[in-house]
Amino acid sequence: MPAAGAAGPSGLDLLKTAIAVLICSLGAGSPELCGGGAVTAAAAAGVTPTFDLKPVLAFAGTQLKQEIKDFPPGSDLFPGQNTTKDGSWAEVAYTDWVSGFGDGCLWKMHALTGNASWAKTAAAVLPDLEPMKTNTGTHDIGFVITSSFGNALDAQPPPSQATADTYRKVLQTAAGSLAKRYNPKLKLIRSWGSDLAAREFKVIIDNMMNLQLLFRAAALPGGKSAWCDIAAAHATTTSKVFFRSDGSTYHKVIYDAQTGKITCKGTYQGYSDKSTWTRVSCSGQAWALYGFTAAYEATTAPLFLATAQKAADLFLKRLTPDWVPLWDFDAPKSQSWKDTSAGAIAAAGLLRLSKVAPAAAGSKYKTAALAMLEALATKYPSSAAPPGSPRLASILMNGTVSAPAGMYGTGTIFGDYYFLEALHAAYGRQAAA
Repeated sequence: MPAAGAAGPSGLDLLKTAIAVLICSLGAGSPELCGGGAVTAAAAAGVTPTFDLKPVLAFAGTQLKQEIKDFPPGSDLFPGQNTTKDGSWAEVAYTDWVSGFGDGCLWKMHALTGNASWAKTAAAVLPDLEPMKTNTGTHDIGFVITSSFGNALDAQPPPSQATADTYRKVLQTAAGSLAKRYNPKLKLIRSWGSDLAAREFKVIIDNMMNLQLLFRAAALPGGKSAWCDIAAAHATTTSKVFFRSDGSTYHKVIYDAQTGKITCKGTYQGYSDKSTWTRVSCSGQAWALYGFTAAYEATTAPLFLATAQKAADLFLKRLTPDWVPLWDFDAPKSQSWKDTSAGAIAAAGLLRLSKVAPAAAGSKYKTAALAMLEALATKYPSSAAPPGSPRLASILMNGTVSAPAGMYGTGTIFGDYYFLEALHAAYGRQAAA
């Protein structure tokens, strides 16, 4: 990262970039200009994102300290997926899909700053989330356990061997629970529904993220290779049935578990069944590019890398020149709400992808991720909300959970989590905050 105050791109460079991105977004540019979408144009213009990270981390610390006060260790409630009308977090139980992200934010702050107090508090929350390890009723056990216990196991300095063994056992118990949702006939993990014998078998693109639990648990001492096999089979099937010819994805695919036939492809939270929901829906691009990158990291299967790049390239091709995605790439102008959570997830995924993709593509992905991070950090902190707005508990504002349900223009706990993850991946450990 350039030092604070380092010279950034010139005004002429920025103008050239904006014009090139606009031309490419309209589909009017040459292959040389637009071969990699907006990012190629930006890289050619020499854009190097630069911003002062210190105030960003200071503000994140302020928000997370308030989170600890509102949801202290020992509580049976956790920050929900979005902020409410008064700016506070919605409250959820440990069984909710986002229950682990609040704790995960504390672990990410510890990774970013090295401040031991973040790790101490984060560890104290883990017992409140541990009961989730035996929940076979949802694929989201992956989100909950990976964001909390997974980060705890990755902490630096590492936990004691006895503590690490405890975390490992939780991860592996949870992996066993998630594996019970696997259907060997369909070669897929059931996403929703607690009835594992139900004929209607729903799968959503988000499930790609939960495979990390299986891959991680299998690789740990005492892990079962079957968990890795299940995750790889699910990823393989997803790569074949979720993607359209242009590289965009559906949000949901529903099967008849008895016949094995697909009965529906579409969306729950996007604009339409044919649109491209930036975070998770009909084209769940952010989850897809991140999830397939993680699958490739775990297996080195060429199919997964190719699929991750396909998802990433479509995302970047459709990304607006301000580097922050719309909630759905195909939504009408009257519904052109931003989704900072999609931007944060994509930035985190692109940074991982940049390390395993071929050099030219990797450079493109890293350039994009850094530009997205700068835009999020400088234009969308919740402290920049318009005067008179309620104080948001979140780090970022303008997230979209489900626009059809009216859940847009809020903070999102998962958006904050992946924002912090991306900051750490991009810039490493900073001074304590």
